[in-house]
Amino acid sequence: ERKRGPGGSLSRVCMQMMGRALGMCLLIMNVQALLLMAGPLMVGQLVKSIQGAASPGVGFLMCFLLTATTASASILQQGSWHICSRSARQCWLALTGLIFEKPARLSSAGRSDLTEGELVNMMAVDAQQVLQFMQFFAIFACAPSYILVPTIIVPIFIGWPYIIGLAVFAATSFVCDRIALQVKTYQGLKLRAADKRNARLNESFQGIRTVKLNGWEGLMEERIEDERKEEMVALKKFHIMQSAQQAVSFGAPTIGVVVTFIIYGAVGSDF
Repeated sequence: ERKRGPGGSLSRVCMQMMGRALGMCLLIMNVQALLLMAGPLMVGQLVKSIQGAASPGVGFLMCFLLTATTASASILQQGSWHICSRSARQCWLALTGLIFEKPARLSSAGRSDLTEGELVNMMAVDAQQVLQFMQFFAIFACAPSYILVPTIIVPIFIGWPYIIGLAVFAATSFVCDRIALQVKTYQGLKLRAADKRNARLNESFQGIRTVKLNGWEGLMEERIEDERKEEMVALKKFHIMQSAQQAVSFGAPTIGVVVTFIIYGAVGSDF
């Protein structure tokens, strides 16, 4: 009850609904990250056992541990996604219900600054951002472990060539952040154009008798098409920038890893 009224905070309510799920996801995904990062160490011991530098018992033990850690990491990951997805859908349903309920409680004057297109977008797009956020939260949750642990351990094993890979990853993060700002800009333009198109379409449906009586179908279609063209231009640019962001975020780190190990081998180090 304290969250209602003019002093209420929607973000505080959402955090109250999803806070426990976010905390559990944060813990589970960091444990999963540590299990996966232990895999290369076990593989190294397994290779030594195959080469005869370690006993066969060590090799069998590493095989068992690899199987156990991989299975455990997969179970933890799926469990984390399930927790996040369930919490996100509960919050999404609550937000969608609120969007339906709120306009019914407002007077005509109170609804004057809220167009039908904005209302449709809030139900169809804005509320679903909660689902997308929770879908990718698992990746964000384990990012600290994937950054801090390799930054401490990897230089011990490969030395200064690690700086090359670190620089590539840092540059990739910066470039992706710049592209993400462009993605956000074009997404906003697309949503505003969709608001205008939905408003124009609803006006046409509300006055459909007048439109049919006067034979204005072609005129209304042209107006809606003009609004749609503006929306499609923004949507095209949005997808182009989003594709560029994905290409950089997935391609550049791979190149950085390859270059790092090429330099590591070129300076006379033994793999």
